[in-house]
Amino acid sequence: MNEHKKVPFPWCAPESLKSRQFSHASDTWMFGVTLWEMFTFGHEPWIGLNGAQILHKIDQEEERLPQPNACPFEIYQLLLQCWAPKPNDRPTFEALKAFFCESRPHKLKALTMFDGNPENHPKLATDKTESSANIYLKVEVSDEIHV
Repeated sequence: MNEHKKVPFPWCAPESLKSRQFSHASDTWMFGVTLWEMFTFGHEPWIGLNGAQILHKIDQEEERLPQPNACPFEIYQLLLQCWAPKPNDRPTFEALKAFFCESRPHKLKALTMFDGNPENHPKLATDKTESSANIYLKVEVSDEIHV
């Protein structure tokens, strides 16, 4: 790693922070942090901490990022596996792919029809904290697909 480039400390595995060792296993750690970031809707991991403080928390105290509210239990357990202290104990990307392929719902159906105009659907959850409103439809797993 080039000494003059920024290091993304909050995403780095302990071995990367300690001795600049990067591998598929450290990529798995970083993937876990990225998933955590997605489930927090973009919160920065270990915000306010520098590299040494992050290393102390994850290596010495064995602290891990908390389970995000939107993260299912099974996926958080997978994140914890991605953050295993020993690189060899972390899942491979092949195993991660298999997990996600097996755990995804195969079919979804909308429980609410949406015509594109949120004003016609007052029961839809609208998040107006950003520049454009995000509309969420309630969906359920189904054996059928309705068009």
